[in-house]
Amino acid sequence: MLPADTNLTMMNSANTLFPTGSKVLAMAVAMVLCSITSTAQAQNLVPNGSFEEYLTCPEFFGQWALVEGWTSPYTLSSDYFNACSAGVISGVPLNQFGYQLPFDGDGYMGLATYAQGDPDYREIIATELLQPLQVGVPVCVSMKVACGGFVAASANSAAWKARGPGLRFFVNLPTDWGALLYPNDAAIHMDTVLADTANWVDVSGTFVPDSAYRFLAITNFFADSLSWPEVQDIDGGFPLAYAFVDDVRVSEDLAYCGSNVGVVEHGVMGAQVTWDVFGSVVTIRSDEPVLPSARIDLRNGQGQLVRQVQWPRGASQVVLSTGDLAAGFYVLTYGGSRGAARSIRLVHSTP
Repeated sequence: MLPADTNLTMMNSANTLFPTGSKVLAMAVAMVLCSITSTAQAQNLVPNGSFEEYLTCPEFFGQWALVEGWTSPYTLSSDYFNACSAGVISGVPLNQFGYQLPFDGDGYMGLATYAQGDPDYREIIATELLQPLQVGVPVCVSMKVACGGFVAASANSAAWKARGPGLRFFVNLPTDWGALLYPNDAAIHMDTVLADTANWVDVSGTFVPDSAYRFLAITNFFADSLSWPEVQDIDGGFPLAYAFVDDVRVSEDLAYCGSNVGVVEHGVMGAQVTWDVFGSVVTIRSDEPVLPSARIDLRNGQGQLVRQVQWPRGASQVVLSTGDLAAGFYVLTYGGSRGAARSIRLVHSTP
């Protein structure tokens, strides 16, 4: 760096949130019921996902170009750290932005996720997938992130902490990243401030492509107002929040990414909708009083009603059986605790 609908699991501690994101999952989410072929391999579609392949050892800021297969669009200023580095600027575990052992191998990347007083500043890393994603075929997505900061030289320490980075897919990488910022959504992202400088945090989820996406990019895709910046180090000389990234994975084998990425939870109109990618039920929970007239409808892609349930009086949740449904797209409509309806797009798949 040049000076200037989701699972969240903290390595060595517990912290989970639901994953969201994707155009299929934005404002609408997917419960996967489209068949996954038995030929799916435990292949990582991300080239050099742990940043172990490089041209030469990094020795200074902003040497992302040394990492094979990756780029740093927009600011051209992301950083590469590796144990082979002879100095402390780009070394591992100690470097100019923190103290962190790699999650996997000897190297990892680093990027600014927030810059005080500069709402248009984000550092991005991106790569082309080994093969395009297939429309309607779910993939697991995961990466490990850690918070930078509290280095020996306070002048280089990140003064802030903020929402951690997320991952977003693209058919083609944008030519105008400034116009892209900010969609306030991603295939996987953190719904909390990244604050742990000691442990790696697993950010993972299941993504159902609605296009043949060829690229992925990693950054904080949320505006400053949705990034909850907080002062981390009052002596920190860098007015930014910083994150390390390692072990990026995308695979059609949903078990390849680890964690419980098959279980998806999404909030809607005062309720939580949960389903298992390989399960046979959808659970709708509400922590608020539900109107007696509240109803749950499930329709297939042709608009035909396949399930309809009246919310039982006094019940806090409703469970819909989905095991006998055909593979395809569905729309779940929840009557709501406030009387207004909200729809969620679901994709059903059989293992």
